Amino acid sequence: MADRVAVRGTWGTVEWALNERGRMPAHEFFESIGDGDQAKALALFRRLADAGKITNPEKFKKLDAIRGQHLFEFKSSSQIRLLGAFRPGCRFIVAHGVIKKQDRHSARDLETAARILSEHDEWGLT
Repeated sequence: MADRVAVRGTWGTVEWALNERGRMPAHEFFESIGDGDQAKALALFRRLADAGKITNPEKFKKLDAIRGQHLFEFKSSSQIRLLGAFRPGCRFIVAHGVIKKQDRHSARDLETAARILSEHDEWGLT
């Protein structure tokens, strides 16, 4: 299994969520995208891990709350999105990756991210 911590910084960590099967769907998505898109996503992860925030809403923004999960998205390219949420202890958990082809996220993608975060929380890793 790959390391759950994607990036460590002065503020905290950006980590991959574990689903109920012990897999890391967002990491699997990340591994499937091109090297350039991976580099852009890692740069955003580093910025968040160092500062605890990203002020550019074109690169990081709050989404709707689904199932009690306050979702955020990293936008590393025109279509690639990585969805996750903040957790106690200066941690951000990346749960789901998508290629967004429309203006709004599909309800299914948001539900999937919220479900994976809930499954991750059940592991007691939060």
